[in-house]
Parts: sequence; structure tokens; C-alpha cells
Amino acid sequence: MNTNDAPLARSVNEFIQRITMLCLGLHFVDGQIKATPETPELKMRSYSTPMVLILLLCGLNARIWSTEPQLLFSPSVIEIKPTIDETNSSFNVKATNISQRVIEIKEFKGGCGCISFNSPVRTLEPGASTDVLVVFDFKDFIGPQNRSLSLLTQSVADPEPIKNTFLLKGEIPTALKFSKKAAIWLYGESATPKALSISTKDEYQITDLKVEDVKLNHFIEVQQTMAPDGRSLTITVTPSTTKIEDVSPTERANLQVPYVVKYKTQSGKERYERFWVLLAKRPEIKPDPNAAIQQPLVTPAPKESP
Repeated sequence: MNTNDAPLARSVNEFIQRITMLCLGLHFVDGQIKATPETPELKMRSYSTPMVLILLLCGLNARIWSTEPQLLFSPSVIEIKPTIDETNSSFNVKATNISQRVIEIKEFKGGCGCISFNSPVRTLEPGASTDVLVVFDFKDFIGPQNRSLSLLTQSVADPEPIKNTFLLKGEIPTALKFSKKAAIWLYGESATPKALSISTKDEYQITDLKVEDVKLNHFIEVQQTMAPDGRSLTITVTPSTTKIEDVSPTERANLQVPYVVKYKTQSGKERYERFWVLLAKRPEIKPDPNAAIQQPLVTPAPKESP
């Protein structure tokens, strides 16, 4: 245990010991534990003291094992504004120990393998700081980013690590426009070809536009046709079957496939994007509870002859 925590631990132990003796009707006499003479006041105290003890221990537990963040980040929100030629962003975040204890950085959590952390210091005294280097590799990401990043810290008094969080925000640009991002067939649908187109945004110059791994599996055939100017691509996808019973359970994962579209920016940086080819279950049609109830037809009884 840290030497800073030793006096507190002794005080807590003495406090619990004295309250426990009070509950049991005991007291110290000349260094020895003896029973306290019973009085009406003592009887009342014997009922009220346990409740007070419970309340005090609950407050003490909240004080000692608080789950409040132990780190203050500066800045607490990171905003990235990469260009089309950038494939990663790196930044430093200052992390300061705002607790009253020595803490250790146990783990970094970025939500995916695309984010890495590095800190030269893992143990922080109260008030001490360290610079955490964060690198976000986003070469196959596009669009808005809103990520929660965490450092897990723990002191000797904490039963579990405590999460300390800061945010990463930004917009990752893309040079491509997709007519759609997926070619989808429902189970049992006719296995006719479906096409999607990919074109280059006017403000960008790119090269080597192509679909990677076009022969990924034998259930799906992918053909790509490049426009003469090299700025657009037509992709035609044809499944060999849409009947799930035709595919063994071990091969059904091949019916949901991400295909990678690669290109190079004007500076030669390689970027990636994806589109999906998949089979999907037919949506289950449920009866509409608000639909009009169909009344059974009632055949009128024949009229009697006069």
C-alpha cells in the first residue's frame, strides 16, 4: 500500500473498531475491553447505532472507492480536419492526475485497431501529468467521426479500474461517389445481375481506381468496367444462387461480402472504401392491428311465401 494511504487506513480501522464495540455494548477500561453497564440511554443507543454505522460506512465507501474520473484531459475534445491526401492523424493529449492518490494507467481503449496510444509515463503522482500520443489510422474510413477514447486507471484503493474518457471528432473526406453502397438480394429472389456505379468527385484527381479481390468466392461474380477517362467505374454483381438451402452452413458467410475499392490520390496516397454484396432474409410481414376487421358474410334467410 502507498505510504500516503497508510494513515487513512489506520484511522478507518480505529473508527470501525470503536463503532463495533459501541454496537456490542463494550468499552475500554484501563486498556481492557469490558461490558458497558446497561441504562435506558444505552438501550436506545443500541437500536440507533447500527443504522448510523451503516450510513457512515456507505459514505466512507463512496469516499474511498469513488468511481469519479481520475484524469483531466487537455484538450478534452480532439477535432481532426484531414485532407484527401492524409491517411492518419496524430495528436498529443495532456492527462493530469486530479485524484488524491498515486494512480497507474492500466489500459488504453480506442474502440478499434485503427487507434493506437503511447505514453512515456504510466504511474502518476497526485497532480502529475503525462503527454499521451494518439494516432488514428483512417485510410479506409470516410465521413463523420465521433469516437470515445478511454484510459483506464487504478490506485491501490480502487477495486476495479476507472474509465477516463475524451472525445475524437472530425470529418474524413472521400474522393468517390457511390450510386449505392450495397447490392442486395432477398432469399429466393431471381439471381439477376445488379449494377452500381462509382465516380470521382469533380474537385479530386485520382488514379488506379479498381475493385480489389473480384474473385473472392465462387458464389458471386463481380465485373468492373472502367470509363475511358478513368474517373468512373461500373460494377456488375451476379450471385450464383439466392436460395439459402443451396449453400452449406459453413459457406453462408460468403453470401455477405465487403468488397474493397482502392484508389490513389494525386500525391500517391492509397485510400480504401467498401461496398457490400449480400443476401438478406425477406422481411416478416406482420398483421396490422389497425386494419379494419373483416366481418364474415351473412347469407340472408329466404323469405317465406305468403
